[in-house]
Amino acid sequence: MECSIVFRAASLFDNEFRRIKGNISSMREHAELLSSVRDDISEYKASGSMSPRMQLLRERAAIHGSVSHVRMKFHIFPLSKQFHVFTPP
Repeated sequence: MECSIVFRAASLFDNEFRRIKGNISSMREHAELLSSVRDDISEYKASGSMSPRMQLLRERAAIHGSVSHVRMKFHIFPLSKQFHVFTPP
């Protein structure tokens, strides 16, 4: 009887630990995202003299980096030739 109580308590602690660990991980990712956005805003404000073409190229590179990050994060591999994604020239 005592043994089952100990196992039940261990299981509850294990579940709670996993939940807290997931919350901390989520909060860390959220903080990194906010930091990245703040950095992008600061860079945008500092680059007021940049040409519109260069701004678009930087934005395109940032979007490409974000898509790559999402694919890595969620283990999404490049689509096959059957489902070709349009990329502007």
